[in-house]
Amino acid sequence: MTYTLRNFLASIIIIGAVAAVCSAASESFITGDVRIQPLSETLVRMEVRGPKGFEDRPTFHIQNRDLGCAEAEKVVRRDNLIVKTSAYSVHIPQNAENLDKAYITDSAGRKVWSKEGDSEYFPIITRWPNSGGGFLYDKGKLLGYSQNENTDEFLWKKETKGGWFRLKNKATGDYIYIDSGKDKIYAGKPDNIKKAEWKGESAGAGYVRLKNRAYPKYYIHIENQKGYAEVATKETTNDTNTPLSRWHSANWKLDKKSRNRRYLPEPTEKTKAWMIADEPRYVPSRWEYNPAPEGVENNGWDMSNNTEDIYVFLPQGNWKRLRQDFIELTGRTNLVSLYALGGWDSRYHPYTQKEALNKIKKYQSKDIPLDVFVVDTNWRVGASIGYDINKKLFPDMERFISNAHDLGKKIMFNDHPEPQAEALEREEVVYRNDGLRGLFDIGLDFWWFDRNWHTCINPPEGIAKEVFGMYIYDAVTRDYYPHRRPLIMANYDGIDHGKINRPSNIAAHRYSIQWTGDTRSHWNSLKDEVRNAVFAGVYGPFPYLSTDVGGHMGELTTEQYCRWVQFGTLSPIFRLHCGRKWTRDPWDYDEPCESVVREFMQMRMRLLPVLYTAARENYETGEPIMKRCDLLYPEYEEAKTNHQYLIGDDILFAPVYEPMKDSPKRSLWLPPGEWINAFTGEVLKGGETISVDIALETAPLFVRSGSVIPLAPNMLDTTKKPWEPVTLDIYPSSKTAAKAELYEDDRMSRDYEEGFYRETAFSCKPEKGGKVLNVEISAADGTFQNSLKTRSWKLRIHKPEGVKTISKVLADGKKASFKTIRKDSGKMPFAVEGGSPDGDVFEITLPEKSVYQSRNVKITFE
Repeated sequence: MTYTLRNFLASIIIIGAVAAVCSAASESFITGDVRIQPLSETLVRMEVRGPKGFEDRPTFHIQNRDLGCAEAEKVVRRDNLIVKTSAYSVHIPQNAENLDKAYITDSAGRKVWSKEGDSEYFPIITRWPNSGGGFLYDKGKLLGYSQNENTDEFLWKKETKGGWFRLKNKATGDYIYIDSGKDKIYAGKPDNIKKAEWKGESAGAGYVRLKNRAYPKYYIHIENQKGYAEVATKETTNDTNTPLSRWHSANWKLDKKSRNRRYLPEPTEKTKAWMIADEPRYVPSRWEYNPAPEGVENNGWDMSNNTEDIYVFLPQGNWKRLRQDFIELTGRTNLVSLYALGGWDSRYHPYTQKEALNKIKKYQSKDIPLDVFVVDTNWRVGASIGYDINKKLFPDMERFISNAHDLGKKIMFNDHPEPQAEALEREEVVYRNDGLRGLFDIGLDFWWFDRNWHTCINPPEGIAKEVFGMYIYDAVTRDYYPHRRPLIMANYDGIDHGKINRPSNIAAHRYSIQWTGDTRSHWNSLKDEVRNAVFAGVYGPFPYLSTDVGGHMGELTTEQYCRWVQFGTLSPIFRLHCGRKWTRDPWDYDEPCESVVREFMQMRMRLLPVLYTAARENYETGEPIMKRCDLLYPEYEEAKTNHQYLIGDDILFAPVYEPMKDSPKRSLWLPPGEWINAFTGEVLKGGETISVDIALETAPLFVRSGSVIPLAPNMLDTTKKPWEPVTLDIYPSSKTAAKAELYEDDRMSRDYEEGFYRETAFSCKPEKGGKVLNVEISAADGTFQNSLKTRSWKLRIHKPEGVKTISKVLADGKKASFKTIRKDSGKMPFAVEGGSPDGDVFEITLPEKSVYQSRNVKITFE
């Protein structure tokens, strides 16, 4: 049959004119009970009509739907509605009652997403807490188990047939099956399909035992912890003579992937489409978490318009675009106050008022930087629940906090919240507000919401206690201190005591500092914590993951202590911590422990401009402070390791997490280009895996050749000094130009949200084959309250290979002097005075001038 123009016009009817969809309040496309909203060229919303109609108010999960403009038109083709933009088309049946048949095509007409395809795969997790990470995955031939690494090998689809089901792997298409007469269990293609068919027998609490059809006496378990799954009968007993029927290691949850818990996609996936759901859809109260008037149900939260409401991201392979859209939609991470990036001391210990103050003073006498002192749960009567101060330990808590403030320290208390009622019932809201605010009244700076004990917040149905607890503590803090940044610390939603167990709620990243739970002190725990910190930044926009540096439980050797500290000082939050049986005080360990803490913490304080600028970048883009290398180098498979990372773009760190007697060298991957060992000055070619020698007082730390690193003055806390002068630590390259930026604000208030901040750009460009180095300091852009109006600068140029000295310096067009400072192997990298361990340094000082004047320095080498 010839498809004539008449046929075409009969089957396609333009229903509406082109609409510019520019905000949540602009025109939408409705058919039946479904509304389609193109929020931008890379994000679309699909919503089923709720009991109260379509929803335009912000919800708990979704804070902002005004993401830009997408010109869209509405077309009907046969029985389908099509909403078309230049980048994608949404297809749904006319007069649809739900989203079951919805799908999206790209501009070339290729299907990139469907409702059905997005929801069919899920992880399988054990009930056993001692498994070390009990997610089943396709190991190649055997069925393995591990912590969920967010790859398709961990995802399974249930194919049901006649009361039995098969479990098919997303990555390989393999099935889980038994091979006769063997204990091991396999992932592959069985010779008899019944070997791959299973039935779930209820084991309670939502878990099942997986029973095989071909061998009905056999069940899957991981009791023997061999790294792969096995099968056994119900009568099989373990070392404690407990039968399989009572093993948690044989209990499994075939967990439908929650749509309000999602990992961000792998950056190298070139993602075409990715979806989240606003479920359950709750609208927060206009009273936030202040007590609403008596008689107001759920403290004013509207929980009655719940329905299916999904958001599909269409980033066209651009992971940065997806991440940006995600934080614009769900909310940005609070930018922390600068003091949070300083040193923290924390211990579960019944301090007395005098003992706590003396410890703060001891840090100062030892020249070890400290900004935050944590009084764990022993500040209160009973050391467990409630808000009554233990006056035997702290007879005058208000004075203690005031004295700490006079010493330049902030105070955080731990809270294990004992619920009085459901989280949104008036009794609970009043009790929690009275308790938290009562301590704010006497000067407390911020709270640590700890859900680790037997007691915790009772959240609304469908929202994890971790994330709703964060909301409560954040909301009370924000209301009490309306001009301060609402800092809190809370459990990371998805990591339990150092083990990655599930994705976080899609709102969890909004709340600043998140902690991995009560970890142990051994080497494997340190390795896991490095991975956790990198993982959290890649698969969720979590910039401030906090570990118990040294581990909550266990003794440390001198070597372990140094390695924990080195990792902690080069991660976003440095918080020494342990339980009451142990100590992490630097002076309680043999040397070089105290020296390592002092030297690495002082180096961290000098690097605060780098960390703070990266924190601001996270607020704007959702990109992590600790960047896994594939975020910048996606074409290299080696870049995907979670055990090394970049700070900014130009500093690479590979923490040591094994004893030197077992591993005298550290293997790591260097990105392309030339890299300088910050401790030795050795110049190494990148783009390959290397092994470096390690010493206890140093760590594998590298700087990109051609980089410029802004440094703060030496300081023992963030309150005493402005950044004056700023030192530019320059590592010249004869081939590569460098750019960097300094971000500044008032360090405490929320004025930055209103545009009150300042940025200063730097560049460092080689000329004449590297014989001349041209350094530009741009005029500052922006201002904030009490900002420095003038500034001096110090340039420290690390002598390049082949250079003897400097023949001429022109500073702002005038001849200037310099001095040469000889290499000092006993010093730390990123110094602002004295020698440097990597080689000689040329130092140039620029006198004080307005920050709104650009500066230029031209250095000629010989």
